[in-house]
Amino acid sequence: MDARPLAFIICEKVLRDIMNPNKLSFIGVFSGFTTRALPFVCPPMFIAVQYGLGQGELNHHFEIQHSSGQTLFKSPVHSFFLDNRTVSHTDIAGVEGIFFPHPGQYWVKSFVDGELIAEIPLNLTYQPPDFSRTGEEPHE
Repeated sequence: MDARPLAFIICEKVLRDIMNPNKLSFIGVFSGFTTRALPFVCPPMFIAVQYGLGQGELNHHFEIQHSSGQTLFKSPVHSFFLDNRTVSHTDIAGVEGIFFPHPGQYWVKSFVDGELIAEIPLNLTYQPPDFSRTGEEPHE
């Protein structure tokens, strides 16, 4: 029986409780970046997805793609096993140093057994260095 995504998140850090390994803390959750320089070099981040309500052995990987279809990142395939529908598995990938060539809409995608199961947007906004939030001309 196929598993379903229960949660999907992008964040700065993931912490695992030593006393309770099933407890994870997600710190600095976000949905995009704003940059003043291009290409934009991605700071360290984590992608996490939790699968459940299924059973069997599954093969999972993440990808980050531009809306044009260009793939910037692909994680290694990770296999996991769900004993029954009442258990879940959280897959986490660390991402660092990806070059985003231009602003726009990117997608973080989760694949199980080669099939796209879930995706979430990751927006890259470009603000030139002389950008003024008030709309006033810069003073010299």
